[in-house]
Amino acid sequence: TFAGKFDGDDHGLDISYDEPTGEIHALRGRHFAGVQFHPESILTTNGFRIVRDILEGLSQKITPQPRS
Repeated sequence: TFAGKFDGDDHGLDISYDEPTGEIHALRGRHFAGVQFHPESILTTNGFRIVRDILEGLSQKITPQPRS
């Protein structure tokens, strides 16, 4: 399994990681969000809420551009 490791510098991002191992589970920046697991899986507790929160957070940051 490949996983990113938190090095102690958040680089201006919101980072969710496992403290004992430093393995990163999720990242959120100004214009992106990503997870290192499958929240849509039936086995993920609160998976629907996780996906909803990611999409709602990103949609609030999108400014519709006029069509030309």
